[in-house]
Amino acid sequence: MKRPSYIQRLNKPTNFINPFSFGGGGLVNGGLSEDGLKIIQDIFSFDYMGAAEFEWGAVPTALQSLAKLSIKNKLMTSILNDKIYVIAPKDIIEDVLAWIEDASKKDYGHNLKEYLGLKSALEDKSKFVGWLKIERDKDCEEPFMFFIDKDMYGNACKLFKLKN
Repeated sequence: MKRPSYIQRLNKPTNFINPFSFGGGGLVNGGLSEDGLKIIQDIFSFDYMGAAEFEWGAVPTALQSLAKLSIKNKLMTSILNDKIYVIAPKDIIEDVLAWIEDASKKDYGHNLKEYLGLKSALEDKSKFVGWLKIERDKDCEEPFMFFIDKDMYGNACKLFKLKN
């Protein structure tokens, strides 16, 4: 697995589309169409990341990559330490689980562009309940998602037609 650099933080769904989730300098809604946003607005919402890499289409590219992997039956789910629910490509799932395990021990580091907050979230000290690995380029060959909110995870599994 290529070491992640960009992880989009996810919050509980707000049931409305926040026009400021992706700032104002990039693509409208980070490149997600209104139809795409309507599909996911009941599953999760996006935390503002404060960096251009998250505003220029990387989020929809990662979600599309996950959908394509699902269609090809190349995605799987896993639960780490009975607390972290994971959706990842089958061929890198072990590397993803190891990375998440390590990331759960400290909030900073891991060569990430922005703050992860997984450790704090596991300690009920932050609002983040999900994460989406993206890439800043136009291709996202190794997307994955993980959650500490079981309902959000279950709804993401339904979105990608996965058994949880």
